[in-house]
Amino acid sequence: MSGFTTKMYGNMFYYYNSFVGWDFKAWSQMAIFILNPYLDPGRKEVLLNYSKVLAIAYAKSYNRHLKQQWKSVCQNFIDSLKVHFPNLLQRSKMHLILHLIECLERYGPISVLKG
Repeated sequence: MSGFTTKMYGNMFYYYNSFVGWDFKAWSQMAIFILNPYLDPGRKEVLLNYSKVLAIAYAKSYNRHLKQQWKSVCQNFIDSLKVHFPNLLQRSKMHLILHLIECLERYGPISVLKG
């Protein structure tokens, strides 16, 4: 039994250029383990923070008591991007991650919204 909620395919190229739905979630869960030996410490920090944000985004339930802690996780991800990938932060809409907790509060977990 694994910690992954979807079937993991042996061929990583299955996930190449597929950044929607369950494929995106599966790749995001695997990335830290697969890329870990090849990344410098700064990129590992960004990827670890990103993994924490995704864990919040794909949580099965929303706990209001953890709101400040979850906001802190999102802020840590943005801060690590500022240090290690400032150009990415300027070009993309990564700042929207700071609004993730409010969206979870208003609409509930993503797992409930999937259609």
